[in-house]
Amino acid sequence: MSSIKNTRAVYQSKTGIAQRVTFVLNAISSGISIMGKRPDAIRRDSRIRFLLATYLVFFAAGIYAGPFAPAAGQAGTTAIDKDSLAFTAWATGWTGYQAGTDVDAGWQTPQKALGKAVGDSFDVVSLGNGGSITLTFTQPIANGEGSDFAVFENSFSDTFLELACVEVSSNGADFYRFPNYSYTSSKVGAFGATDPTNISGLAGKYRQGYGTPFDLSELAGIAGLDLNNIGYVRIKDILGNGTDRDSLGNPIYDPYKTTGSAGFDLDAIGVIHQASRTQGSVAETSALNCGAATPSRAYLWPPSKEFKPVRITGITGPIPYGIRIESVHQDEPVRNRALRDKTGPDAKVVAPKAKARKTQTKQQSVFLRAERQGLTRKGQPFTGNGRVYTIRFTADDGYNPPCSGQVTVQVPATKGVTAIMDLTEEYDSLHP
Repeated sequence: MSSIKNTRAVYQSKTGIAQRVTFVLNAISSGISIMGKRPDAIRRDSRIRFLLATYLVFFAAGIYAGPFAPAAGQAGTTAIDKDSLAFTAWATGWTGYQAGTDVDAGWQTPQKALGKAVGDSFDVVSLGNGGSITLTFTQPIANGEGSDFAVFENSFSDTFLELACVEVSSNGADFYRFPNYSYTSSKVGAFGATDPTNISGLAGKYRQGYGTPFDLSELAGIAGLDLNNIGYVRIKDILGNGTDRDSLGNPIYDPYKTTGSAGFDLDAIGVIHQASRTQGSVAETSALNCGAATPSRAYLWPPSKEFKPVRITGITGPIPYGIRIESVHQDEPVRNRALRDKTGPDAKVVAPKAKARKTQTKQQSVFLRAERQGLTRKGQPFTGNGRVYTIRFTADDGYNPPCSGQVTVQVPATKGVTAIMDLTEEYDSLHP
């Protein structure tokens, strides 16, 4: 029995799940004595085989032994299914998307975080390592009984957990972070495992399709924060190498360093408790919504290299709103002399007309160059696949939470053919 105790002491010194499993397997294969017998004797003795099974269960019980709620589907979990009737609304807008490092352009589509959670690996916006985004809502979130909203990530398992801090604001300027705790004791590799029972107060605790809930009452008593008028929820990726700290000062570890769809992958934010509006108020039934935004022209043809005006349309709201162009990017370099493209910049932001400056609708628009790269040779098709511009914008009416979105405009390779977006890199259209 002393052999078992000594062996268990060594086992408990192993901090990672993989380390513990490997230790047990190596212990058996190398012939550590159990009840005075080695593995060849174990195979011949049914009593020892039973004791070995008990021994392994005894060890395994310590693998997931954190103090917090377990994974989705287990007794005591706090995970909320995306189809739960508890949800009354979903995020309708976004602002302040700041992509962190190591995230490919193809994963930088904030609109994918709007609306109901999809619960798959692809309908997400990736924040990148250390990135962040703020989502907004048609009606603010309110402090009710129990959890008030939930954040959905796209983890493919119960232990591959990319984490993020969650902050809220009632004025869009001052944000306050939920208390969070991480008892993961050592670094986690890019595809390593994290025990969910060691995590609390961080988004990403649960696998795809299940939201991590947050209760606004945890932030009660903060001056300047109206818990019944939360219009902004900011999600900030945890840089999982231990740089970020939890509320107790512990280093926070999660899979690091991830690339491609790097960092926290936001699927959605579901609202459980909403603020009530005074009947008849200007925003009683609707608020600013960028979800159906479209460009005034989706295609530029012919490719004359001339600038063409493009406006943002389709935004809805109860009162007049302004539009600010945040950025314009394209999937081809601005200049490419080898392909006879010597022009740049390829986009210009147009300020509102003087008359519009006197109103609340200060709507910026853009000029885009009708151009795509490639060569035309006699008897051969055009060599390029077209150009795709991505225009990112924010709409604000000064009353409701602003909303953000993006639209795309194509310059096809051939008339009537859809341009193919290259996802490997984006180029700033506003600079030469």
